[in-house]
Amino acid sequence: MLFTEQTCSLTIVKSDVVKTRVSTRNPDYSPRIKLSATPGGFRPSRSSGVRRVVKLSGNRQNAGQQIPEFAAALVLLVLLFFVPLLDLGIMPVRYFMSQQLIQQYARRLSHCETLTQAYAEMNADPSLRNRLIKLGGVTPKNIEIHLSIATVSVPVQKIDVIKPKTIPRDFLPDGKLSPCEYILEIAANVEVSPAIMMSFEPKVMGLSKPVPFTLRADSPWENLGKNPVTKVFYMNE
Repeated sequence: MLFTEQTCSLTIVKSDVVKTRVSTRNPDYSPRIKLSATPGGFRPSRSSGVRRVVKLSGNRQNAGQQIPEFAAALVLLVLLFFVPLLDLGIMPVRYFMSQQLIQQYARRLSHCETLTQAYAEMNADPSLRNRLIKLGGVTPKNIEIHLSIATVSVPVQKIDVIKPKTIPRDFLPDGKLSPCEYILEIAANVEVSPAIMMSFEPKVMGLSKPVPFTLRADSPWENLGKNPVTKVFYMNE
């Protein structure tokens, strides 16, 4: 760089536009000065500033970048794993609670004095239907009670008595086909709902609609005696 004999004052004006951090580790870094020709020689232009070599850092922060993906994955995990798992866990509990309740009623009704009393007690308040509903998630559709009578000797003959006072005379304890086995049976058609009922098509049992079950329980009829007043067996009253 050549200068005249006259004193040349070099003024470096820093640019206020570039505010990015400047890396000084570049060995090739040097201010580039624009010289303008004047009658007295060359001098740096005041309008030209120092051009700095700017090195942008490549270490970008990725914090928070994966939050949307994580939220979507969490929703899918809950819907596809935890909800079916909860339904599969709660439905057997409701099923066995309903089965135990029906078994208790069968044992209780088999100790009634007459078959008419057994029918009345099943429908009395609190009825078996209401107690099944109070379990939660169990909807009874149909409940039937009947007395099953089967002969002990071969060939086995069997009848089902669904109304009181309708037992044939031959199947009574002193009838021609005695001895017989008398079993009080309860059959209930219920629907067990999942813990979380999901709404989607097509309907899937256990997820978007209840599962139907037929619950059965039985107990031997206890009172085989005869009414001393009416001379009629208690089971046939």
